[in-house]
Amino acid sequence: MANSTSFWIGLAVGAAASAALAIFLQSDQGQDVVDDIKDAAEKAQDELKKAYSSFEDKLDHYLHKSKEVSDDIEKKAYKLKKSVS
Repeated sequence: MANSTSFWIGLAVGAAASAALAIFLQSDQGQDVVDDIKDAAEKAQDELKKAYSSFEDKLDHYLHKSKEVSDDIEKKAYKLKKSVS
């Protein structure tokens, strides 16, 4: 019985909170909050895109650099092998 009562109390509290939130979000203040959240989400998205682009650029740079180093080591190893033979 206690579980059933707790369920109904929880349902009523949830419904009341949802109704209060819906009423608030329809008010001018609520719209301001929604607009602020949208602006913050767009700003976060832009920052994430910039960070990802920067990461890609750095990754490209280091991959290219590691390829150069690898090629250089390969050439030196070949020259060394030739000089020893």
